Amino acid sequence: MLSTCMAALTLRRAFTVSASSSSATAVGHLNLRPVLAPASSMFSSPLTAVVTTSHSSQPLSSYHSSSFALSYTSVTLQQATPTPMRPKVRSISASTLTAKKSAPSDDKQKQKATRGSKKRAKESADSAADIEEGNAEDDEMESVLDTYDPAELELPGGPVAHGEDRVLLSSLVRSKWIDYSPSDFELLSEGTNVPSLPVEFEDLSCRVLLVRKSFLQCIKFLQSVANTHAAGEKKSALINGSRGVGKSVTLAQSVIWARQNGWLCLWIPSAAKLVTSGYSISESRIMPGLYDQNDYAVGLLKAFLEANKEKLAELPLKKSDIFIEVPEEFFYIDHTMKEEVVAEREAEIKGVPKTFSGEGKTLEDLVRFGIIAEPVATEVFVRLYEELARVVEYPVLIAMDNFNCLFGKSVFGNPEKALDTHLDKVPPLLPAQRLTLAKVLGTILSHDLANGGTLVATTTTIKGSLPQPLNTLKQKADLFDVVCDPASPEEVSMLFGFFEQREFVTQPIPQSMKDYMWQASGGCFLDLRNFGRTL
Repeated sequence: MLSTCMAALTLRRAFTVSASSSSATAVGHLNLRPVLAPASSMFSSPLTAVVTTSHSSQPLSSYHSSSFALSYTSVTLQQATPTPMRPKVRSISASTLTAKKSAPSDDKQKQKATRGSKKRAKESADSAADIEEGNAEDDEMESVLDTYDPAELELPGGPVAHGEDRVLLSSLVRSKWIDYSPSDFELLSEGTNVPSLPVEFEDLSCRVLLVRKSFLQCIKFLQSVANTHAAGEKKSALINGSRGVGKSVTLAQSVIWARQNGWLCLWIPSAAKLVTSGYSISESRIMPGLYDQNDYAVGLLKAFLEANKEKLAELPLKKSDIFIEVPEEFFYIDHTMKEEVVAEREAEIKGVPKTFSGEGKTLEDLVRFGIIAEPVATEVFVRLYEELARVVEYPVLIAMDNFNCLFGKSVFGNPEKALDTHLDKVPPLLPAQRLTLAKVLGTILSHDLANGGTLVATTTTIKGSLPQPLNTLKQKADLFDVVCDPASPEEVSMLFGFFEQREFVTQPIPQSMKDYMWQASGGCFLDLRNFGRTL
């Protein structure tokens, strides 16, 4: 049976397809990459290759290398449009998908538009009804998620931790499941690197996850570094494992647990986005030879402030001699431009101080300065990173997913090589470690916090980069090693028993089928959930 795969391809200049009677090969070349802009900035939405193959489905990911080749039976191109993870509208009539027509340019087109006005009015009414129905369904689903009684939730395999038991290690050790409340995931205001979680919670009508050994190990690590000031202690933990075994979920659960227990957390859901996002780079003001991502740093500072606002206001800067000066050119206004442009520029710089002095200031003051003074946002983030190592009032957690992507390639062209590159060739990509943010955060495993620790997870699924080998990372720091093992046969049985109980599957699953799916998936939770969706 034919299967279809989607491969998101960021193309620059050429895309060629050569085909024979039995197979076709699609080769895409990245050309004319802007030197100071990321690859994704060229198109409002990426081109997508719809690939049909006679073999089983093969996972494909976004490629950032200069060329790639895929062999399949047929290839077509289409423009992809981003879709929300949980759309409000559950069902929309086909009439609402009709593209809007451009304004008529002559009388005949006007008459035609007039004749269709009644039809469009009816379609609009149908669309409004569909939206209202979809929102009602969504409200109903939220009601199901928020009103079930956790105390009555009995799941296969063992007890469920809920209420205060979710933050007590002694209770979690005795539990097989953990039931989260809506407010728990609101603690991850920066987001997660597991976009499938909200969809899974919706499908199962509850927020329940397995209590796994890796999660308990992370909690034990966090408890060991809280309020610990002795030198030589292991203050960094590395979560690693094969594809789809729950590294990102374990890390997200650990951040939730830390915030439930009053920790000050700097949470970066994806290092991959850090080296592939942002509109521009500029020469670093504080680290010669590196490049700042000031627009991306503003986003990091905003997210950190939103998640930790109350604590930051109470924490004075330990290094009071911090002094940051905003470049004078930031305040320049070209009055020869249109009045509305000048007015917009004046509003943009209004209230932005030209300097920041750390004397008598708090961490909140520092972060807010970086948010409004974008040209120095990267420098402010670096000063924040340094200050977190000096905080003793609260235990501090610095957590990051996809950590090894900091040691691969960025999507930015190397400005130093641009003039040496022939016009019909792509400038070489800037190594991620040439970005100030990646360089600084790359030291996270050796960042010695006065109170707290650092926790990172690696990735094995992101292609197009050259991640630093795991053994090299371990050699560079004295780490608390957390290994996410594949699902055990017992966990697979519990998982599918849970699916049956929540009516996620339409029929009982015999034990022989569970054993087969465990063997076929290799204990990969991602594949196991996909199997469940087909039953």
